[in-house]
Amino acid sequence: MNWTTNVSKANRSWPEQRCLKTFVVDDMPEIVATLTRFLQLQPGFEVVGSAGCAVEALARCFIFKPNLVIIDEGLPDLSGSHCAKLILKQHPQALVVLMSGHDDLECQMRLGCSASLGFVAKARLHRDLITEIIRISNQPALKPSHIHDNRHFLFTADR
Repeated sequence: MNWTTNVSKANRSWPEQRCLKTFVVDDMPEIVATLTRFLQLQPGFEVVGSAGCAVEALARCFIFKPNLVIIDEGLPDLSGSHCAKLILKQHPQALVVLMSGHDDLECQMRLGCSASLGFVAKARLHRDLITEIIRISNQPALKPSHIHDNRHFLFTADR
């Protein structure tokens, strides 16, 4: 997998004047470093910080106020989806992409991925991350309307 040269074709449709302040959450420092390097090569992304656990992510997101948060589902203290819920309470306009080592529809459904909460399997991050960010950024403003079992997100459009 060549992260440094595999720039997504979808990147061409990303508005160059838009800069997403991005925050990366993963307990594996090598994933954080790789994602940071990858995003720095893409126009329109500024990585403003990172964290290795949910508690650290919540504190730092409060300070940095990112527009985009990329979160691993398998964090040591809280699930990534639970962390996403808490971040969206602090920053309802943020975009959130969950990533997981599991690459199946059941995992996506369990995580409750929907229009403003994206999902990318770690094995396909280099190929699908930019496309997924563009997809969720082009959705109408969405907000959590109901949270079931702290893991399922259902969203309704603000009107």
